Amino acid sequence: MVEKETLTPLRYLMPLGVLGVGLAAYWLMGSAETGPEKVIPKKELRQVFVQAAQMYDEPLIVEVDGAVVPFREIQLATQVAGRVAEKSERCRAGNFVSDQEPLFRIDSKDFDFEVARWEKQAEQSVIELEEVALEIQSNRDLLKIAEQDRELLLKELSRLKRLKDGQIITESDVDKSQRAVLTSQNTFVQLSKQLATYIKRQGRLESALELARIELDQAKLNLQRTEVLTPISGVITRELVEEDSFVQKGAALVVIEDTSRAEVRCNLRMEELYWIWSHVKQVKPAELSAAVQPQLGAGGTGNPQQYQLPQVDVDVIYRIAGQPHVEYTWQGRLERYDGYGIDPDTRMIPVRVVVEKPRREGISGPPRLLRGMYVTVRFKVRPRARLVHVPEGAIQAGNQLWTLESDPGSKGQARLKRIDEVSVIQQVNRDNNTGQERWVIDASTIDLQPGALVVAGPLLGAQQGDLVRYREQDLVPPGISRDKAPREDSQPE
Repeated sequence: MVEKETLTPLRYLMPLGVLGVGLAAYWLMGSAETGPEKVIPKKELRQVFVQAAQMYDEPLIVEVDGAVVPFREIQLATQVAGRVAEKSERCRAGNFVSDQEPLFRIDSKDFDFEVARWEKQAEQSVIELEEVALEIQSNRDLLKIAEQDRELLLKELSRLKRLKDGQIITESDVDKSQRAVLTSQNTFVQLSKQLATYIKRQGRLESALELARIELDQAKLNLQRTEVLTPISGVITRELVEEDSFVQKGAALVVIEDTSRAEVRCNLRMEELYWIWSHVKQVKPAELSAAVQPQLGAGGTGNPQQYQLPQVDVDVIYRIAGQPHVEYTWQGRLERYDGYGIDPDTRMIPVRVVVEKPRREGISGPPRLLRGMYVTVRFKVRPRARLVHVPEGAIQAGNQLWTLESDPGSKGQARLKRIDEVSVIQQVNRDNNTGQERWVIDASTIDLQPGALVVAGPLLGAQQGDLVRYREQDLVPPGISRDKAPREDSQPE
């Protein structure tokens, strides 16, 4: 108990002593003499690497993937029914056949009989017509005789009537003469009716002869159709019947693909189609397809150019797997929409490209475009918009671009200006030796003129209107390699 009472005052005095020592030290430091103020050097201006924006006057390159499809595919069908008596040895899938080359022969015996039957029918109709012609001629001769006989009898009747008045002959003689006149008139009427009947019969026989000749022509045509010829030159893709098979009229025999031309089906995004629409070479009425020309005066059809695409020349490129740098090229032309409107599944516009010469002259590689090939379609368009190209490092995150506004009288210094929402179109390689990539942008809607200085590098923490410095000797031409140019991170802050 005695020890505890002795330590309690000491426990309260120790913290008070520490506090007093601290206050004394603070008082001594505050009363100490202040030394000279330290000078903080100003921060140097940020140095940036700049290049001039250049006018882009070359064609825009739009590349899309496509697939080769047949220009047209024909199902060759038989036009007569019968047994396939003969099939050509070349009628096999994959073989090339020429125009008007015989592929099948249908058994023609029935058609030979049909031709012979209608030939005899036509001959019989000719004979009957000749008989009617003789009857008509004979009847006309009899009519002339009957008419002369009637005139004689009428003269005799007139004389008898005069004699009767003089009481030289009896009345019965006059009656006999009058009866003879009536008989002659009846004969003339009968012959006239018979002549009209012969003329009607002649017309009916002429129609029968014409019908027999039509049927004969049809029989000969069917006989000719027993030999099935190819209507076009192309490649057989499918064979559907074999020799000795019986086929009905209209049955498909083979499927032939027209190889004179080829088409490529591809899809374009709306922004890609926009540059094609704004192509410098606008569609002219003379360039419209023959199918659209008659609509010009139809009324209510609108402007046909609204439904046509500009006639843009394209390159159809095929690359073999494993050889990505080897290209085989065909020349094509943008032809038309593949249907009309936007595909609801892909939200793209399907179009067709026509290749007039699908055969390629060359020793190596594919000799021609084949259906199903996956190709690259390269469009070259020259839009009317004002296009410029800038260094690849000039486009910042969010499609922003920094340019410089020079102060009057300040050499090598300028203020930063930010351009937002830059419409970036594509990358282009301006130099094949250095491989430097540059961005092509649409400057029609932004304040960017050719020759303007753009910052070709990132600007972390930069603000609108910041003063920066640049070296005029850094204004290198567009062909310089970006790796050889000084970078911002190598410059002092």
